[in-house]
Amino acid sequence: MASWHYAFFFPSSTQQLRPELGLDVVSRCNLEFDNTIHLAASIDDSGHLAGVGEEDVLSKPILKALREILADGKQFLVECRNTELFISCTFLHKSVNPHVFFGWSKRLFAELPDSSQQQYLNMLHEFAKQICAGYVILVDDAPDFFEDRFLEIDGRRSLDTQVNHQYGLDIRAVWADRSAGAECPDGVADRVTADLGNGFVQYSVE
Repeated sequence: MASWHYAFFFPSSTQQLRPELGLDVVSRCNLEFDNTIHLAASIDDSGHLAGVGEEDVLSKPILKALREILADGKQFLVECRNTELFISCTFLHKSVNPHVFFGWSKRLFAELPDSSQQQYLNMLHEFAKQICAGYVILVDDAPDFFEDRFLEIDGRRSLDTQVNHQYGLDIRAVWADRSAGAECPDGVADRVTADLGNGFVQYSVE
């Protein structure tokens, strides 16, 4: 069974996600988006995605078409790829709990040199800043509906890490953009382990 890294992007309480503003960041890593998207299908009032929905083929130029449909509020899944990695990108920025998440192969990522791995992590950081994401959660093999574990209650985010098995949630890092008013979420140790720049800090996950 394949194992994947995931990055989840959430807004702070004072922001709205603008994913159309971050596509150029992805493109600068020589990642090209497919011209086919799969529209999101909701299965309940929480806006959960029921796998992949109806296909839609975009006209070229692809980046321009993606920007337009994201700005129009369409939610969908699309893949992007280059010669060393492919990333599955899901945009649910108009759901009840707005978020975007990327997923990519742990095996392919581990085979890259450290410098290339850092380049992609830098891309995630810059993408988060450009799309007005106050929080980024890096997690391996995220369970279905992981977004339900990161809710905002009375203006404050809370991360639920409780599971009913011994393996736990494999959360690698939590980033917060303090310059955008994002505070350390409940459920996360209030200890900064890295200053990522552009207002983002990394909190300890214990």
